[in-house]
Formats: sequence, structure tokens, C-alpha cells
Amino acid sequence: KNLEASKDIPQKKEMLAALKQNLKLANNFENSEKKTNSNTAPTDPTFSIRWQHRYLKALRATSSKEKLSLLLESEKLFSKIPYGFSPLKDDGITMLAQLYRDITTAYFEDKRFAEALFFSEKGSRQLAIANQQFFPIKFSDEDRQMDWDELKTFSDRLRKTVEGTSEENAKSILEEQEEFLTLVKEDDKELAALYTPYIPDINEIRSSMKKEGAILKYEW
Repeated sequence: KNLEASKDIPQKKEMLAALKQNLKLANNFENSEKKTNSNTAPTDPTFSIRWQHRYLKALRATSSKEKLSLLLESEKLFSKIPYGFSPLKDDGITMLAQLYRDITTAYFEDKRFAEALFFSEKGSRQLAIANQQFFPIKFSDEDRQMDWDELKTFSDRLRKTVEGTSEENAKSILEEQEEFLTLVKEDDKELAALYTPYIPDINEIRSSMKKEGAILKYEW
């Protein structure tokens, strides 16, 4: 209320949006905790912020094993959201970056360097994809443009389904998206990488290196 009443504050509109989003997320998390403690099924947050809800639970984990498990659940939930379904704003992008940083750090500290490298690279790619969703992408190749347009229809279809609270239909659309994306990956890896991260296997990276080469991973 104080922010709404104030004047001459730079980016006031963006700050209000971020605050309201955080309040909504906090209230949802609090209600879920209350219902869990009363032995009733917790209310599930809306599709686009389930990953954020799970990330907040990870921050409250009492063991490193539990925390990593919840972080990976959060990452998996985010990865299921179709391109363009709910583009992240600054606060969401900050949380997404922290999620991948936390996963990478957890694996790095456990000396599981292959996993640390994978999620570090995947996080960088996810952030690039998250930022590009605010800009239209056009291709000169007609077949590539048709595939791209088809990929983008999944977010519109899912949005209508989620608004109608049909969980089974939503699951069906996500499965259909995965099947179509698999076909696109086979024909056009570069196009698929604009929609969802493509991270080469560490052995694939090694196969393209000289024998005397080495892979280095630094913790930041």
C-alpha cells in the first residue's frame, strides 16, 4: 500500500508486480503448510509456479539429501512448462538462476562433477530461453517456421486446459508436446534447442576434444 501511494519511484510498476507475485507465492506456501500439518491434502499451487513452491520447500529442508531431492523436483517441474506459457519476469528469472546455482553447488560439494557440469550448463541455457520469450522469432525456412509455430501451440492449449482445471487433459498435452519435441530434435537439434535446453553428454564433449584436452569446472 505504501508503494502504491508513493510517487516518483523508478520502476514502480515492476516493483509492485514482483511484490504481489511474492505475496501470492508466500500465502500459497503458508496455506499448503497448514493443510499438511492438519493431515489433509495440501492445495497444489497453479501450474506455472509449482516449481517455485517446491524451491521454497527445498530452502527449508533439514538435510542436504532432502534439499537436493526437492531442488531436483523443482527443476523437473519448471522443465515441464511449455515455452511461452508463463514468461518469467525479473524476480522469477532471479529465482530460476538461484535454483540451478543451488543444484550445481550441491553436486559440486558432493564431488559429482559430471552432474554439476550438466546442471550448470542447463541453467545457463534455461536462462537464455527464459529471456528470449519476450521477443518474436522468425525463420526464413518455411519448414522450420512451421515446426516452431507448432511447438508454440502447446502453451496456448495448456493455458486453456489449466484454466479449466482439467489435470488429465493437461497431462495429455504435456505428453503430446514431449512426443513432438522428440521428433523435432531428430530433424533439427538447433531449433529444438531454442525451445528446450539441449545439453550434450559429457562423453560427447570429450569425443570432440584433443587427447591432451581437459574439462575444468569452477565453483563460483
